[in-house]
Amino acid sequence: MFSFPTFARPLLAFLLFTYLLPTPAFAAGRTNQSATNTVLNGKGAPSAKIGINGDFYIDVLTFNMYGPKA
Repeated sequence: MFSFPTFARPLLAFLLFTYLLPTPAFAAGRTNQSATNTVLNGKGAPSAKIGINGDFYIDVLTFNMYGPKA
């Protein structure tokens, strides 16, 4: 029969190891399934090509807020 310390040490090490494993990373930004609106930012006024309808834009130089895009 196993004593508690000899059995518990490898089990606790395994549980700690599996708990600390990194989770897979996901790409940042829009995906094809994404339908939510976002707040974009940049230096200067936004061009017409930036964003989709409903998005907001913040000019980080003057802190002006534009949007929602129509």
